Amino acid sequence: MKIKNDEKQKSINEKNEIRKDNFNPFKPKRAVIVSKSSLLEYEFEKLGKPFKSFDDQQLITQLGKKYSSAVDLKQRHDQQQQYIASISKELERHNIEYRVVKRRQYSDEFVDWGDLIISAGGDGTFLTAAKRVINSNKPVIGINTDPIG
Repeated sequence: MKIKNDEKQKSINEKNEIRKDNFNPFKPKRAVIVSKSSLLEYEFEKLGKPFKSFDDQQLITQLGKKYSSAVDLKQRHDQQQQYIASISKELERHNIEYRVVKRRQYSDEFVDWGDLIISAGGDGTFLTAAKRVINSNKPVIGINTDPIG
């Protein structure tokens, strides 16, 4: 019985060694973060103005009529920005150069530039990020930044 167990353990050890030899850790140098536009950014874009601050009182009043809470829109916008900042900080910590691009501006140029694509949004953002990646060696990671809405 001991011989069988020893042979079995030897076989497991050999398989583990083979796995170690074949394992090449992925170490990206450049990453592209594809970010969704917050609903607040989207509303500003529809009016032809980029979102820079929450100071446009007239727009805030309009949004308050269209949505249940303009303050909630601002909080969700801030939450998205915090996710992007957190992802960026982690990439910096690992010395990975990165670019942040909004979903609408994402192009093949960004795909070609990055070793890694990170989608920060929902299903639509992930599908947008993934559909441009043709090289199966280029990973696409999806982070759902608003799982509630």
